[in-house]
Amino acid sequence: MISPDGSRLAFIGVDDNGQSQIWVRPLGAVAARPLAGTANAMYPFWSPDSRNLAFFADGKLKTVSIQRGQGGAPKTLCDSPDGHGGSWGSRGIIVFAADGTGGLSRIPAAGGDPVPVTALDPSRQEVSHQQPEFLPDGRHFLYVAISNRTDNNGIFVGDSNAKPDHKDDERISRLLAGSSHVAYASSGHLLFLQDDNLMAQALDAQKLMLSGQPVVVANRVAHGANSHTSDYSVSTNSVLVWRSLSGLTRQLTWFDRGGKQIADLDAHGPYFNPALSPEGERVAVSKLDALLPPTGNIWLNKLLSGPETRLTSGSGAQLFPVWSPDGRWIVFGKAAPPGYGLYRVDVLHPDTEEQLLKSDVFSVPMDWSRDGRFVLFAQVDAKTKWDLWILPLAGDRKPVAAVRTDFNDGDGQFSPDGRWIAYWSDESGRWEVYVRPFPDGGVSTARKWQVSINGGTWPRWRRDGKELFFKAPDGKIMAVPVKLGAEFAAGTPTALFDPHDIEPDNLTYDIRPDGQRFLISRLSDEGAVRPINVSMNWRTMIKR
Repeated sequence: MISPDGSRLAFIGVDDNGQSQIWVRPLGAVAARPLAGTANAMYPFWSPDSRNLAFFADGKLKTVSIQRGQGGAPKTLCDSPDGHGGSWGSRGIIVFAADGTGGLSRIPAAGGDPVPVTALDPSRQEVSHQQPEFLPDGRHFLYVAISNRTDNNGIFVGDSNAKPDHKDDERISRLLAGSSHVAYASSGHLLFLQDDNLMAQALDAQKLMLSGQPVVVANRVAHGANSHTSDYSVSTNSVLVWRSLSGLTRQLTWFDRGGKQIADLDAHGPYFNPALSPEGERVAVSKLDALLPPTGNIWLNKLLSGPETRLTSGSGAQLFPVWSPDGRWIVFGKAAPPGYGLYRVDVLHPDTEEQLLKSDVFSVPMDWSRDGRFVLFAQVDAKTKWDLWILPLAGDRKPVAAVRTDFNDGDGQFSPDGRWIAYWSDESGRWEVYVRPFPDGGVSTARKWQVSINGGTWPRWRRDGKELFFKAPDGKIMAVPVKLGAEFAAGTPTALFDPHDIEPDNLTYDIRPDGQRFLISRLSDEGAVRPINVSMNWRTMIKR
């Protein structure tokens, strides 16, 4: 992110020890330096005077000075369990998203108590407000509203002095459709992504109205790790920086438990969410054509021989394949308004697609119980955030709650004996992996065991039920010895290896039935280098 005065670039980098933190590079220098105290930082943003940075780390919103010898340790402003962007206005107010599900809040940059400034609109099925961007008056701001229905996503105008009341707010209609992060340029333009193109459109910051037609500023601009963020920013003196899109190329790589890469599979492509078949000889993947909005289909690969084959052929996005226990079916989520829901398809007869669940919102399949009776899936709700649900495959197929609390609960996995569900939750203020009995009614008071110690996501069971694996916040694959049965018991997590993915938040993986090999979708070497481009006067790049 470029500083408002156009003199410095701040970005998240990783040092030789694998520690991520904020780095700052003056545009006139050849090297960047790390900022002390910013380990695990996410979504950094500048103060208006370019002297300080705010960021999210360890479940907190923090600020730090960039001046050597003057800043000292970062200052914690407030709790922010899963921050999704912020903006520092000219009146000394910060507006920020405390987590990925909910409205925006404001807080004095000097510290104080957060106050809500936006509220989700149930009539639009909104689930999150993110990525605020102050306008020059230091009062109004733009933000991204994310809905359970992608056709309701949009950019809206907020007021940092307003109370979050739908009846009285100024948000009459969308300023812009879509879910791209936006930036306001002092030239009077709104910058946003359309597909992979950086666009500019005239914006009257006083009347809060767009005019004219959008024009292309740059092509092949990268998206951030979160599909609603973008790798570009602009200063008040017309310096524009953006990272070039390297493509969606990822590679499916085998690792053994010691972290050694095994070369018996070398598949490259826009592969996400790999799912190994029960016998471990085939893999189903989401093959994406675009990230924003997501489009793509499910493809099958034989691990030992044979070409890949396309399993689904719908428009929009067919994502998150999950195998049936007998290896005959794959269930997947469809995001193609208005065709939301869960579907299954016979892997030998792809023309036999069947809808299992019709929904008004995107449903994410997580797992299929070993007895074949239940599908575990996730949905986001405006009040209860991400929840886990059970879809019975017999009878009336009416979903019942598996884990539904006031926190984000996701990525559920049935234990091999069917008695337990492993999942992650942010109820402690950061993502941790828990295990709870199945069934238990899905209520927040149900018994549960915390398996991870210092954070964790992406839990996966070993097929024999003797281990539970998960991903640590630093990207390492962890293993925990467990005992199943009438009671659950877990040992101490140990680190197996670090897959060194340049985008660890996007890391997805699956495990061979014996727990000895891990198939990981990671950014390929082709996509590891994504150059940062700088234009000292971006307005010369367009024709007004």
